[in-house]
Amino acid sequence: MTFLEQLNRIEIESSKVLGKQPTEVLLLNTDSKIIAAAFMPEENVILVNSIYKELTPTVVGFLAHETRHAYQHQVIHGQLKPKPSDDPLTWAHDFEHHIKPSEENMVDYALQAIEIDAIAYSELFIRKMLKRNLRINVPGYLRPYIDERKAIIEKELNFDESNKEAFIVGV
Repeated sequence: MTFLEQLNRIEIESSKVLGKQPTEVLLLNTDSKIIAAAFMPEENVILVNSIYKELTPTVVGFLAHETRHAYQHQVIHGQLKPKPSDDPLTWAHDFEHHIKPSEENMVDYALQAIEIDAIAYSELFIRKMLKRNLRINVPGYLRPYIDERKAIIEKELNFDESNKEAFIVGV
């Protein structure tokens, strides 16, 4: 199975957990070390930076993060019913006024509700699916927000429906 096929398989499993339709994953040819992956709502695709060549827990985390953004987008646009703790109005504002990550504005970027939610989901996905307690490196003041959101998301999602064996090999 190619790297791209592995990425798409993981996205499918993450989509099952979220109760959404899968989003196609493509590789992005760029030299950027800032952009690891991105959800492109206009095209409804997830791009993963082609500098990554093998499946690692970190890459799985990038993909889960972007899959959560695809979920948020579907909730905002009424394609999915929001979970009780989802905040479509705040998410819509964040998408409309999205602060893209850069070396100069990582704090503002990370404080967006959609980013806290996506970081929390990606950590939870790695813990539940890979049985690894990987924590994204964030400033200390963000950690309580992420951990609180993670606890809430965990109660709302069913990780048992996913086929964990589908992508654990090699990670």
